Amino acid sequence: MSDIEQTGCRDASEAGIKHDKTSDSATIERKPKVSPYRKVCFYDAQRKAETGVASYSKSWTIAKYAPDELEKIIEDHKAAQAAKNAAYKKAARAAKEAQMTSVETIRLPPEEVPGMVVKRSITLNLDPGTGNSTVLLGSSKAGKSSTMMYLYRKHYGDAGTIATLFASNPQIPLYKPKDKETRRLITVTGYDPRLILLARAINRGTCNRYSFMYMLDDIIDQRQDKVLAELILTLRNSRVSSMVCLQYGNLLAKMSRSNVNNVLLFRFNNDEAIEVAIAHYLKSHFRKLGIPPDGMVAFYKRATEDHGFIYLHPSTDAISFHRLPASKI
Repeated sequence: MSDIEQTGCRDASEAGIKHDKTSDSATIERKPKVSPYRKVCFYDAQRKAETGVASYSKSWTIAKYAPDELEKIIEDHKAAQAAKNAAYKKAARAAKEAQMTSVETIRLPPEEVPGMVVKRSITLNLDPGTGNSTVLLGSSKAGKSSTMMYLYRKHYGDAGTIATLFASNPQIPLYKPKDKETRRLITVTGYDPRLILLARAINRGTCNRYSFMYMLDDIIDQRQDKVLAELILTLRNSRVSSMVCLQYGNLLAKMSRSNVNNVLLFRFNNDEAIEVAIAHYLKSHFRKLGIPPDGMVAFYKRATEDHGFIYLHPSTDAISFHRLPASKI
């Protein structure tokens, strides 16, 4: 009996039989199966953190829903999962911050300096509604760049700030964004003061509509840089903030040095540079702590070892000591 007769169809096309014109044989075309389910994968931040598996899948029976109804259910599930992810990440960050705020005592051998602690995190004291200037001083490999990027992510990494980094090698991993908020960072090889002047012109023409941030990482090699002085002294009134890393405190003019909002002092490789830092910023603070003049250099070295640093907020005359753990930077 033929294939047509077995199926009871009137012709080969109804039986799904295709004749090969070059032979007497016939082949059967099988239509692909259509799944009765709609399967969607979702990203789960908590699942990834706990198990290493970043996603899970969920299926719906298509026949039970109208097309528009099923799409709405899927979108609602996506939104709910996104909210769970955001809440989990926020809680994880808060837990990490709480864990890292433990303190350890600074000791000036052989005696302890009363009341001094080293904090495991830092929050800059920033003036709201205006720009702020921050200077990080210390030798190469002292931790300035890593701390600068940490402060950028913490205080300026949101979508509300237009941030630019000037560096000799902006392609290194240190400057790469660690989350979607900091992917907007503009990196520039070398130092181009015209970009800073552009921010000034934009905000002059828009009544300070935009928030700008400029970071300079060890690329200033001359003291009398007029644009840098303007950036620190006056442009903060135009909502232009700055973070400047320098290896030598003398690269800042006295007027700029006296008007910086925040100062972070890191390790220096020689006693002369330490003495300059103490003379410019720390002598009165060290005296209040009861540190004798002949012990100030030794105390500075102790406070800034292992990527530690001293944080000064001149307008409030506040001083604190910090050492960020590697997990933060």
